[in-house]
Amino acid sequence: MKLLNLLWIGGVFIVFLQLITGTFCWGQHGHYVTCRIAEGFLSKDALAVVEKLLPQSAEGELAGVCSWADLFAVRSHYYWSRALHFVDTPDFRCNYDYNRDCHDSSGRKNRCVTGAIYNYTVQLTSACHNPAFESRYNLTEALMFLSHFVGDVHQPLHCGFLGDLGGNKIQLHWYHRKANLHHVSILYKDFICRAILELRDSLQSRPPRDGGIGLPSFPPSADSVLGGTDWDDGDNDDDDDEYSMHDLFPPYTVHPDIVFISTTCVLFQVWDTEIIDTALKRFYDSDLNIMIETVQKNITENWSNYVQSWKECDGNRTVCPNPYASESVSLACKYAYKNATPGSVLEDDYFLSRLPVVEKRLAQGGIRLAATLNRIFESCGLISNSAGRVQEASSA
Repeated sequence: MKLLNLLWIGGVFIVFLQLITGTFCWGQHGHYVTCRIAEGFLSKDALAVVEKLLPQSAEGELAGVCSWADLFAVRSHYYWSRALHFVDTPDFRCNYDYNRDCHDSSGRKNRCVTGAIYNYTVQLTSACHNPAFESRYNLTEALMFLSHFVGDVHQPLHCGFLGDLGGNKIQLHWYHRKANLHHVSILYKDFICRAILELRDSLQSRPPRDGGIGLPSFPPSADSVLGGTDWDDGDNDDDDDEYSMHDLFPPYTVHPDIVFISTTCVLFQVWDTEIIDTALKRFYDSDLNIMIETVQKNITENWSNYVQSWKECDGNRTVCPNPYASESVSLACKYAYKNATPGSVLEDDYFLSRLPVVEKRLAQGGIRLAATLNRIFESCGLISNSAGRVQEASSA
């Protein structure tokens, strides 16, 4: 019996690790693109401090550690950080309010992605201007968390609806493969992480049930509520916001209490990885560098009139994540949830109209991350110490 239990636990964690390494917020590719874009917009002062703070494993490349916060070792060691990757908003309201929305599932204030961005900005700024704070904070981890969370807040479903966990409860088909709206977006990973950790804890105190369990019941259809309303994406552009998967793991049945079917994904997953992976295969010869070059070209050509406004923060603030979250939930309503009903099949009509949204959000995230780091480290000089031990596994 003990042997069977050990085999079952081993199977769960093998499958879980496969899911985690294949499913990231914005996906591993998305975070890499965002930070590569940011690297090209860093000031001389900011670049010097960033290179000083990066762990050795990064080899001087910020993009190399931008998925660090999603690593299984980090999420399990820093379990408290799980609520910091997203902010849930009221169903179908299509707006964001910090005081209303920024809290964790226990109601603790400031524990959300925008609150985390403020927190790690304060840590880095404090250490930059007061040497006493260098020993108080782990500045390397502060940099990596900040870089990651700025990427997260630009993924529309990281600011999705509370009722469906940002698309994590919406199962559908991506080109006739079952998927969920978040892994078309991001909530999929957070939902699985929470489910696994909670399941682990609960199974330690009770025997397995007979039969399997499914995902929670679907919420009302977002598309039926949102209808055809033309939602403003809130990005302060003058444009009219008209925007002209890789194979998943094979099915796994590990235990009667949980069934992993990796050919099934959620809406969060679609936005998190599937749109990017499908684009890489169809348009970029499976080469992420070509995709990055295309986004960079759009920044200098098609979006050049908007870049300065993307960099700015009202009131000369150092960081301003609230408008970014407002943009994301607006885009979630207009593009992510629309026509993505439970059980639906998302194909070219959805993919081709959403890919430009994804690529623009990656660009905005990169430019805004660089602008934030430039403001933090302006006239800062070198922080003398990387200030702390980093929880590392293989960097993403």
